[in-house]
Amino acid sequence: MNPAGHTIRSLIDQHAKTSPDRPFVKYPESGISHTWSEFQARVQSIARYLKNMDFPPNVPVAGLLGNGQAALELFLGGMYGGFKVLLANPLSGANILAFVLEHSESTKLFVDQQHHELAQKALSQLSDKPQLIPVHPENGPDWKSIVCDEKLSTPKPCPQDAALLIYTSGTTGRPKGVIHTHESLLYGGWNTEIAHQLTLEDRTLCVLPLCHINAQVVSVMGTLVSGSGLVIPDRFQASKFWSWIVDEKCTWFSVVPTILSYLMNAEEDEKLISKLGHFRFGRSSSAALP
Repeated sequence: MNPAGHTIRSLIDQHAKTSPDRPFVKYPESGISHTWSEFQARVQSIARYLKNMDFPPNVPVAGLLGNGQAALELFLGGMYGGFKVLLANPLSGANILAFVLEHSESTKLFVDQQHHELAQKALSQLSDKPQLIPVHPENGPDWKSIVCDEKLSTPKPCPQDAALLIYTSGTTGRPKGVIHTHESLLYGGWNTEIAHQLTLEDRTLCVLPLCHINAQVVSVMGTLVSGSGLVIPDRFQASKFWSWIVDEKCTWFSVVPTILSYLMNAEEDEKLISKLGHFRFGRSSSAALP
């Protein structure tokens, strides 16, 4: 659908209204899944929680998280509430992370146990340290128990409002911060929908980290704009990749060449081809194929 005039919030609300019981997302390791209406309720709780935290204007909601439920909900929940979201790259290392936190003027950092040590190393380099907020990998903080006032209103973002702050890798110099608006992200998702003719029946397997622009725009926004479904494992695993495609009825994926190399060298299931009748395509970007 053409996302003109829409925001991340208005699209989630629209899908929850028109297709409340249609599955939106599944996390295969935990088996947890949410319909559009269930996901809407979760991001509404997150938006209220963030509103209660009194984030200063223009300060990002920052996260240092692995893939999965907590990362997706913070990513979309922050935007739903009108906040600018920053998902830091755990692979960048403590020095780059410290720079990103300082440069972005982050005051709070949502971090899971897996990345707590990295966060502490980065904060040790800063005089003005962000508050660390522990996050469970499956459901984040217990959003609903923290937010007492379920009637608390959160600001509705406009299409031109900042939604995402993302940094370059820093391999050729200091990382550079780039801001994407709701409009920018959704048009990126629309481009994916048009290019691949996505429909409500499609289901995306997202194995790239959610701090990666490919995962954010191609996989997540492509799914959001098309109203289709999303499957997000905790991380890429070559040994489980095709079983996720088969078991979760995924119709497409977006990866980078390195992942394809791992898949080409993985042990092959002789009966795999016969199980992929539903599968449509895979795409690769960010670098030339090997």
